[in-house]
Amino acid sequence: DAGIEYAKPLMNDPALASEYINPSEKALNFGVYTADMAYAAAYQDIKSTIELYKVVKRLGAEMNIAEMMTTEMMEKMQANMQNPDSLAVIAGDAYYQAVDYLEANQQNGKLALMSLGGWIESLYITLNAIDEVNADSPTAQRIADQKITFGNLYTYLRKNEEEVGVQDAITEVKDI
Repeated sequence: DAGIEYAKPLMNDPALASEYINPSEKALNFGVYTADMAYAAAYQDIKSTIELYKVVKRLGAEMNIAEMMTTEMMEKMQANMQNPDSLAVIAGDAYYQAVDYLEANQQNGKLALMSLGGWIESLYITLNAIDEVNADSPTAQRIADQKITFGNLYTYLRKNEEEVGVQDAITEVKDI
């Protein structure tokens, strides 16, 4: 809506997914690739969206959470590739289904890391896709609003700091 052009080079290269070998790296990058997939879908880059979905599905299988990546979800995505508004709704629904699944299966640490990875990637793309930030623009306000989102995310990380990899992530983002 802000007229920001699509910048595919800002996304994490799907070929790098095989380099993430420990559980924390996989969870963080699951979030990164999910954010990239939503970004590609929003700009109707169908080829990249499908490629990223495959990466996310594979990482999900490696993390033993493949059940949350349903065939129905992929079919909905493919059926709505030309409708960014519908894709946004589908992505939102998929996110809440994933949250419910991970919480129901006591995998809050993975959820915390996945959320952090997605937040970082989304902010990275946003900040690097714009040429200049006008302090009075809606884009600048949305960026500033991330302080609230990050505060909630940081609280969730702290709540799950005993889970694998979460304390390391807290240390990495503490300065933010």
